[in-house]
Amino acid sequence: MNYVRKHYEECIVDPDVVYFEGGSGGGGNAYAIVGKLPDFFAAATAMCGIADYAVWYENDTIGEFQDELDVWIGFPPKIDPEAYMSRSGITLADNLLTPLFIAHGDMDIRVPVEHARMYMERIHKLGFNERVHYLELEGVGTREHWGNASEAQMRQMMELSERNRIHNAAPIQIPDQGSFIVAGYLITKKFAVVLNSLDQVAIVHYDLNKNEFTVTGDRINVYSIQRWCDSRNN
Repeated sequence: MNYVRKHYEECIVDPDVVYFEGGSGGGGNAYAIVGKLPDFFAAATAMCGIADYAVWYENDTIGEFQDELDVWIGFPPKIDPEAYMSRSGITLADNLLTPLFIAHGDMDIRVPVEHARMYMERIHKLGFNERVHYLELEGVGTREHWGNASEAQMRQMMELSERNRIHNAAPIQIPDQGSFIVAGYLITKKFAVVLNSLDQVAIVHYDLNKNEFTVTGDRINVYSIQRWCDSRNN
């Protein structure tokens, strides 16, 4: 993002307004990144994304993704469930401040629609309904995410994704006091918390006015905290 801001400055309307959109693995990234960087994106889109990597692993009946996760994370979820939680957007739903648009086909085989439904169930429990718009595409999905999708369905999805960006063109601001879940790391415009391992999950309670931070977790003993100011606001 810093590279784009520097080298494509003439193409950018507002360098503080950043959007994210991804599908499949990128959709999984969207679920997670809006929780790991809660005030970075003005709006985001998650299409056919993985919300819970442990569920994805266990439901991979032919093993086409299990070997990749065994390499990426290093072991199956039964060995270290917290490592899978740390990478899953559903773990970080409590952090959601970014207006999020979700689209998923209800017949998707490779990333089943239950991922979107689980995430939305969590959103409803948190009372964050106004922060998320969900489109479930009926009859869509084979071994291709958008298999059997009509032109009208694809157009509807793209229009709703763009509408989410148009209606949310202001940077997110976090409060000066509060708490966030930290999954490996948490980076905001005002401070960052980095745990000793990407496999760990913790909670940070903070008060920026008092410069107080408390990090708690079952396996947390080493972490770092940084505070900074955005020079563009000074």
